[in-house]
Amino acid sequence: MGDLGGKIAVGSPPKLGDLGGKIAVGSPPKLGDLGGKIAVGSPPKLGDLGGKIAVGSPPKLGDLGGKIAVGSPPKLGDLGGKIAVGSPPKLGDLRGKIAVGSPPKLGDLRGKIAVGSPPKLGDLGGKIAVGSPPKLGDLGGKIAVGSPPKLGDLRGKIAVGSPPKLGDLRGKIAVGSPPKLGDLGGKIAVGSPPKLGDLGGKITVGSPPKLGDLGGKIAVGSPPKLGDLGGKITVGSPPKLGDLGGKITVGSPPKLGDLGGKIAVGSPQNWGI
Repeated sequence: MGDLGGKIAVGSPPKLGDLGGKIAVGSPPKLGDLGGKIAVGSPPKLGDLGGKIAVGSPPKLGDLGGKIAVGSPPKLGDLGGKIAVGSPPKLGDLRGKIAVGSPPKLGDLRGKIAVGSPPKLGDLGGKIAVGSPPKLGDLGGKIAVGSPPKLGDLRGKIAVGSPPKLGDLRGKIAVGSPPKLGDLGGKIAVGSPPKLGDLGGKITVGSPPKLGDLGGKIAVGSPPKLGDLGGKITVGSPPKLGDLGGKITVGSPPKLGDLGGKIAVGSPQNWGI
């Protein structure tokens, strides 16, 4: 991919030049001066990020100064109100910051986001606990993310992990690999592999979903065998993609034709998050 002209270009591997305010996602982009853009991939060799998002595996991160540093593995020092994301960050004082990675050894999170694989999580008290595997207790309106959480009744919470054994999701987000998904009823069902039927206006994400009629929904997985996407988001590994015409296409590896102002996302890439 060359000059993306205000589009999101995601794939494996884009050789990225000047991104000019675009999102460049892939494995591996060789990234230069990002100038206020999002650079995502595996592995970008990142310099001074200057208020940008640097995402990849592994970035060797310097001074993050209020930026988001995402990758596997960043060697992180004092995060001072920044987001540090990766696998594994060696995390210091998290105080009011987002600590994301695999594996952070997390203490008292009080009002912070703790993300990683595996965090040993204590008192979550209204925070986001993310990782693989957290041994999660009562989530009480929090986000519990990891692999594998053994999830009970989620009631209005986000339960994310691999593999959650998910029951009735009613109005919740159930994310994992593999969830055995029943009635999704207008929810997000994410996992690998869901055996998916008619998605009816829901988001279904997994590897591999056997996808039927997507009709204006998000179908995400590995590998969907995708036909005409007609203005939908199709994500998977590997979709054999034709003309995307203003859609988002995500997968590993998509064989992409004319993207014309669309998002093209693909792997093989090792995601930092």
